[in-house]
Amino acid sequence: MYSAGLDSNISFTGLKSNLKLGEKVLREVRKEFPKRRSDSFIRVKIEQCRRPKKLEKLMPKFEEIAEKLEKIAKKYCMYTDEVTREKGGDYFSYSGFINKLKQIIIKYRGAANCDEFADIVQYNLLCRNEKPHNIAMWIKNAKTGENKKWGAHLFTVFGLKKGAKFDEPKTWGNKAVVVDAWGNIVMQAREAIEHFKTMLDFNPEKHKIVYTVQDRMVIK
Repeated sequence: MYSAGLDSNISFTGLKSNLKLGEKVLREVRKEFPKRRSDSFIRVKIEQCRRPKKLEKLMPKFEEIAEKLEKIAKKYCMYTDEVTREKGGDYFSYSGFINKLKQIIIKYRGAANCDEFADIVQYNLLCRNEKPHNIAMWIKNAKTGENKKWGAHLFTVFGLKKGAKFDEPKTWGNKAVVVDAWGNIVMQAREAIEHFKTMLDFNPEKHKIVYTVQDRMVIK
C-alpha cells in the first residue's frame, strides 16, 4: 500500500463545488486520453442493447452488429491484458506508479478498463487535496453469491461524509460525488449508483450488491 502524503486543510465544500471539481478532473483525463479503448465497456453496451423488448424485431440485424463489436472488444482485450501485465511490479511512490500506468496506456493506444482509469482519477483528486476512494461494485446472484457476468464496476468517489462506510452508499452523504472516466460521467453518488445498477442490469429480485474499497494507497 502507498501513503498518499497529500493531506491539507484546503478542501472543496458543497455538492456543487464537488461536481465542478469532478468535471474538471474528467476533462483532464479525456484530454490526456482522447481515445479510450475498453473491451469491458463495449461488452457492457452490447448487453444493454439486448435488453429492451422493443428491439425484438430488430434483434437479427443487431446481432450482426454485436458480432462485429465483439471482435473489436477482443482486439481491445489483447491490449488491456498487456496493460494489466505491464503495470504490475514494485514502485517507490504512487506518483511513479501512475506515471508508468499512463505510459503503458498510451503505448497500447488508450486501452484500459475501469480500474486503470479509476486509479488515474483518484490520483488527480489526491493531488487536489481531496480524499477519494476507489469502490468496487459487485452484482451477485442473491442465492448462490456468484458474480453476475459483466456485473462488476470500479469507480472513484470523493466528498464522503465523516464516518461513512465504504460498503454502505447510504452513509456517503449528500456531497459525495462519483467521477468515472471509464463511463464518462460525473454524478452525485446516489445518482451514480442508480446509473450503474441500470448499466449492469441489476434486478433486486435476483441480485444483491456488494461494495468493497479498492484503494492502492493509504488515504489519511
